Amino acid sequence: MRPERRFEQFFLLALLGFSLLLSSGQTQAGPPLPIDPTDFGLVFVNSAEEARGTARIQRAVSAGARMDRFPLYWNNIEIQRGRFEWSRHDAAIRANEAQGLETLALLLSTSAYYYPSTHPAPNVGSGRPASSIAEPLPSLPDRQPCAEGMRPPGALNEPIFADGTDRPAPGKGINPANPWARFVEEAVNRYRPGGSAGLNVRHWEIWNEPDLCHFWSSTPRQYARLLKVAYLVIKQADPQATVIWGGLAHYGNRDFLEGLVQALREDPMAATYNGFFDAAASHQYSDVTQGQVYTQRVRRALTGTGWENKAVWITESGVPVCGDAIGPPCPDAHRANSEGQAAYIWQNVAYTRLANGGPIFHFQLHDDCGNEARSAPPADAFGLVSNEGDHPCVPHRAQPRLAYSAYQLAARYFPQTQVLWDDTQEGVRRVAFYHPATRERRILVWMTGDSSGIARVPATAAQGRRIGVDGSYQDMTPVNGEYQIPLPGSTNMRRSGSATYIGGLPYLLIERDAQPPTTTLALKTLSELEFEVTWQASDLGSGLLDVSLWMQIDDGKWQRWLGDLPAEGDTAAEGTAGHRYRFALLATDGAGNALTTPIAQAELSLGAKPRQLPNRLYLPLMDR
Repeated sequence: MRPERRFEQFFLLALLGFSLLLSSGQTQAGPPLPIDPTDFGLVFVNSAEEARGTARIQRAVSAGARMDRFPLYWNNIEIQRGRFEWSRHDAAIRANEAQGLETLALLLSTSAYYYPSTHPAPNVGSGRPASSIAEPLPSLPDRQPCAEGMRPPGALNEPIFADGTDRPAPGKGINPANPWARFVEEAVNRYRPGGSAGLNVRHWEIWNEPDLCHFWSSTPRQYARLLKVAYLVIKQADPQATVIWGGLAHYGNRDFLEGLVQALREDPMAATYNGFFDAAASHQYSDVTQGQVYTQRVRRALTGTGWENKAVWITESGVPVCGDAIGPPCPDAHRANSEGQAAYIWQNVAYTRLANGGPIFHFQLHDDCGNEARSAPPADAFGLVSNEGDHPCVPHRAQPRLAYSAYQLAARYFPQTQVLWDDTQEGVRRVAFYHPATRERRILVWMTGDSSGIARVPATAAQGRRIGVDGSYQDMTPVNGEYQIPLPGSTNMRRSGSATYIGGLPYLLIERDAQPPTTTLALKTLSELEFEVTWQASDLGSGLLDVSLWMQIDDGKWQRWLGDLPAEGDTAAEGTAGHRYRFALLATDGAGNALTTPIAQAELSLGAKPRQLPNRLYLPLMDR
């Protein structure tokens, strides 16, 4: 399997004319709602090249997808020089919006009229660092070792605006000598809210996998120019739009990411214009840990730029299936069995969110034509659902796989959650999320190896619910303060010649947090009048919201001595001889459970040895 060809077959379908036109007589949708990093999307729900009808769109909406990653192939739109054909795209996006599915518009594929004969070096800046960057930049090779592939548009280095500059300003027109700038402006002015098509596109991804020769046969610096042109044009037309750089594959040209960031930093306009991107994007397949590894890689590359806190969208992720009616027999390199594909969905959420990545797009809703465009099995089976009966590639019964249920449940239980803590104990991976609106702790557990095991989860309520990827559930009561969940081992372990790794089938444990935090205190005498207070607070259910240290002198009133404290720490203080000091640590968690009444946990009388009083129940702090 060659993952780099995922878009190729979709592109070929467009050229071969596998297209159906959706009716444009749909109700106009309202303005799009903000997209949260915890939301979910799907790739290729619909398109102008292969419009498949309302039932398919409804499957995506019913699965819980917020957005469709929707391609706008320039070569299919500018059908003659200066003549743009939008009708099929209008109909497909309108059909999506009529059912509440928003659009991540993907701009790519140079029109044949603007293929360059050579790839000149772009003029993206003077070579000086952006004004907010003071340190010297390392020298990275600005190269793309590509003999062939999708070529960048010609005249890309021409000024963006009609006044001969790259500086946007109200009322400025686009330079007609820069065809990429002109195409981007046409697309945005058509599809933005208030645009000529009456639609509501607010999110734009610029190209696909430019670190692969197949999609970008030029350099990181040339791509930086493409991104800059698109960003400035889009923001001129719609200042509220979100511009995302093209999702990176992270193989092929492994220097591409660092070269791109360097090129952006060196542009003297970058500091003023947000680095020419609102969010980065990354792709991950088959090995579920890539969600954390690749997202962290992007953040490391952005360290020191001032852009390191930007969102990292996952605009493609997934694993194809083996061992069903469509895929080849298992085991097969880069693929997983049906349970493994479902497990990938949940574990991909966990690993990606641990690196603060998202939103997450799954590739893809249906199998479509995959990498090989076969008409009969065995074939690629990336989809949550097999193909419909009239599909040109491997027609089937539009049968949902187990992964469809897993995606649907992920889209129900993981949006609007916060990562609380994670750890691995005896081969069991535990990742805890908290959902503030319901005050629920939602913990994912799975085996990391091929042996079975038992997940032990400290309880924060009198009852919890265990949910499987198929939607089955069991109400559970903790025993001796913990839940015990039997877990199967992985059937998709790493093996020679394959990139696939997925842990064992996961479970989700949900309970409403009803337990207050736990705290402990200790005192140590430093000198005749000086002492040290050490504290620790923990909350495994919803996280700590507030920690405060209280003090009582002799038999007086308890007073809040120190507030807004970290979960653990120490402080030194000096007292007065002849007095007794008592201390208590109070805390409130994210669900509002609180220790509100000071009860002495440690005391000392200056001139005497400190006395440790019985502490409240203490549970060890988890990695946060």
